Amino acid sequence: MIYKVLKVLVKLTMYFFFKNKIILNANKIPLDGPTILVANHPVTFLDPLLVAVSTNRQVHFLAKGAMFKNGFIRMIFKAFKMIPVYRAQDNPSEMSKNEDTFNYCYEHLEKGGLVLIFPEGISVTDRTLKPLKTGVARIALGAEERNDFSLGVNIVPIGLTYEAPHQFRKDVLVNVGNPINVGDFRAVYLTDERKAVKDLTNKIREQLEVLTLNVSQPELTNLVDFLIMENAQRGIDFQNNVAKIKEILTELTAKSSSYDSHELVEKMRMLNQKGKEIGLQNLSSDKGAGKIMLESIISIITFVFGIPLLLFGFLHNAVPYYLSPVLARWVSKEYEYQGPITMTAGMVICLILYPIYFGIMFAYSESLLFSMCYLLSIPIVGIIAYGFFEQLNGLKLHWKFLFLFNKKSEQVAEFILERKELLLEINRLRLDV
Repeated sequence: MIYKVLKVLVKLTMYFFFKNKIILNANKIPLDGPTILVANHPVTFLDPLLVAVSTNRQVHFLAKGAMFKNGFIRMIFKAFKMIPVYRAQDNPSEMSKNEDTFNYCYEHLEKGGLVLIFPEGISVTDRTLKPLKTGVARIALGAEERNDFSLGVNIVPIGLTYEAPHQFRKDVLVNVGNPINVGDFRAVYLTDERKAVKDLTNKIREQLEVLTLNVSQPELTNLVDFLIMENAQRGIDFQNNVAKIKEILTELTAKSSSYDSHELVEKMRMLNQKGKEIGLQNLSSDKGAGKIMLESIISIITFVFGIPLLLFGFLHNAVPYYLSPVLARWVSKEYEYQGPITMTAGMVICLILYPIYFGIMFAYSESLLFSMCYLLSIPIVGIIAYGFFEQLNGLKLHWKFLFLFNKKSEQVAEFILERKELLLEINRLRLDV
């Protein structure tokens, strides 16, 4: 019961936290039967929550054993169906406890349950898939061995790709891959257990590489971030944006012997540096003065007629919006935790504030229906107000661009030319950007 309530709250929170939560091929997750979900792990406990709300099945998932030391936290984690797993880098003396973890997984799978495991074993916010641990393969094959390979365990890979995981109202892509039938590795396992574990782990990695935006060359990260922003500014939806960038990375990898990607990265770095020097933080600034003027007029009209609505949304949601990131930085200095803690803190603050707002309105109006409508409107109008202020920030950047163009015309013109040359160079590599 507690799990179901928490899942509804998390799903609702994610609806407002992410601008678009795109889930592809969710039907590939079996509706029943022993299943292991595996996913990449860029954002600590946001990843398991995201996977959990992407399926209607109850998810049990493995989590770092060191996090279970506090009794209160252990109770909360159990409510979320979390299973402790112990790592050598945390405390080698506790590795023996993993036998209990494996047995728990075996028994849960034998009951037809679902387990989520992050085979990278660590969480680092970047776009590179880390080497996979063999734990998933050992659990899956071990469960099948205990049942003479008649259990029917499926491993379902899931790729998580965030636009900007620690920022509010950004996109996320959840891409579910084809199930891997563990029974297919029976013959290899019966002759060579280690080879079967290695082959299954490699199979998982192959699928995760296809399902994620995997930047295998870390030096290309800035280029990828540039292209994500560039394509988004051009109105390309995040799913197609990711697909285009994956094509680019594939081409760069294929041409690695005949093309020096380091030169491209250096041009990207110099372009970023030049943009900072002249005050252009937004690289995509191609709108003409006429279009900027038209958008400004529309925004002014919207603001004049929408002042009551915008003030309503701002005043009711300012506390969770501004306080949540402050609390996140106070709770943890680690970058990987900023996004999930911000989201969780926002959810908790809203759960405290919204009932207070409701109580005040009900005491004042004495109308349950009116008070309920008022309560439901708070987050919706808050998102509308946020979208408007984001639009204003965009216009502010474009006006800044026009101001700089008049003040530093030669530098800005040179910056624009170099940016176009960079995109043309990518086009010359037959890349669609």
